[in-house]
Amino acid sequence: MGAITPTAYKTGMNFSRNPTATATDSGKPRFKVGFATLADTVDATDTTSIDVYAQWGITKVLVVREYVHTTTNSVVAEETLATTAVTGTTLTVTVPAGSNDDKRFIAVYGI
Repeated sequence: MGAITPTAYKTGMNFSRNPTATATDSGKPRFKVGFATLADTVDATDTTSIDVYAQWGITKVLVVREYVHTTTNSVVAEETLATTAVTGTTLTVTVPAGSNDDKRFIAVYGI
């Protein structure tokens, strides 16, 4: 099992407009989404650790999803995570068994 470092980070912000919201609170973010890309050298059982607060300002992780490029830089499919752990603001993800040398990305939803 090797430790891996994401090759890129991206941030998204999702807004949810409450039908009864006023002009002063209608634009407040309801949750944040962060994306980490893992290189195509990642193998099964490799792990990565991400400080979700430092990268995306997330203080509470709600959902973690992992996706794999089944064809290089083309077809993307959701993948079942092997293990995930959160300690403080550090998220640790283990790549599931099944395929080696596939590019992956991790989507982290939180507040």
